[in-house]
Amino acid sequence: MSESLSVDILPSIFSLLPVKSLLRFRSLSKFCRSLIDSPEFINSHRPQTNLHRKLVLADWRLDGCTHTIDIDPDPSLLSEYLDDSLIISPLKIKSRRKPFVETPDSFIPVNPDGVFGSCNGVVAIYNKQGITLWNPSTNKFKSFPLWVVDILFDGFGYDPVSDDYKVIMVTKLYSEDFLRVMIYSVKNNSLRRIQDLHSPEPNSCRDNYEYSGVLVGSFLHWIAHPRDEGSSFYNFILAFDLSGETFHEVPLPLPLPKDTRDGDRKVLNMVSELGGCLSMSYCFQGYVDIWIMKEYGVEDSWTKLLTVQCGHQDKYINFSSGLKPLCYSKEGDKVLFDYAKGKHVILYDLKSRTLDIIDIFKCWCSVVKSGFICTTTLTFPIINGGSSKKLPTSKKLPRKKNSKKC
Repeated sequence: MSESLSVDILPSIFSLLPVKSLLRFRSLSKFCRSLIDSPEFINSHRPQTNLHRKLVLADWRLDGCTHTIDIDPDPSLLSEYLDDSLIISPLKIKSRRKPFVETPDSFIPVNPDGVFGSCNGVVAIYNKQGITLWNPSTNKFKSFPLWVVDILFDGFGYDPVSDDYKVIMVTKLYSEDFLRVMIYSVKNNSLRRIQDLHSPEPNSCRDNYEYSGVLVGSFLHWIAHPRDEGSSFYNFILAFDLSGETFHEVPLPLPLPKDTRDGDRKVLNMVSELGGCLSMSYCFQGYVDIWIMKEYGVEDSWTKLLTVQCGHQDKYINFSSGLKPLCYSKEGDKVLFDYAKGKHVILYDLKSRTLDIIDIFKCWCSVVKSGFICTTTLTFPIINGGSSKKLPTSKKLPRKKNSKKC
């Protein structure tokens, strides 16, 4: 009776444990392994996973490295600090080679890039021959070759209706004046084309703004520019519904920038996810406003969160380099920003309105794109096809002697 009772309460006990402990307990018995690996347990454990978040970046080089930074410090280390810091400097960075997938010699690689999405603890990365889905917490990954080039928009997310993870790629052929929309279904291991997209200006998407979709719920978002408009004051937020597979425009807070462009000259230049809400930033005259949409899709729910000045605390911030909100602290009194596309992070205190700029890489690096926040989970998509492995954890990357490069 007692033995039966102990087995019955194991799911309740395991649901309270962190992922790191659960990975160790998988080796206790076949029953524990089966329980921890079951989809039912993984889904029930997911709400507990926001206690330990990571910032994941990757080199633009297709054969480069991924870099993982712990955002939430280990509780055992907090006694060394005055408060429960969101991030500890100097940063502890774990780097490893990108996974590689073998493809035919005639294969044309996709655009050089880094991480382009994060969902339920799984990140999507471009590798030398396609894409890789990788869980940094369990080190599980799977790679796929993709015959898609000239990508202007991309994104990764979960469709709860079909219980499928999807990769979206918006491309343009040189001879066409519209955008092709391609969707890769992870569950079915299939790539298909849906209805073409005609609204955004195709030639200004990738170079000027973040082109990897920001996931809020089951919607991906990008900054886009309408056709036949020379001014960036007309930028808008383009959204894609992963379930319905349709595009729509997200309403902006009033008055719109195009209504006041002769005054404040505001430019919508960044979209992000913050605390489960859609967030955006207006850049104007040496300032940047950060807004959040408290109720998705409701125009009146837009609320200004903060304003940062270019010369804040005598620290020069170049807003053209990008200031992207990443996450709140656990207490909600600080905001972590990505600054200069993966080169630095900024920790902003909402109460004192002070900030600290932290260098991610002390020397040269090949990261040229903002990172993504990744939660600690056991989740990994159900995948048909592709090549699957588990990344090694004990081997360190080889370093060249007398080299100052990171």
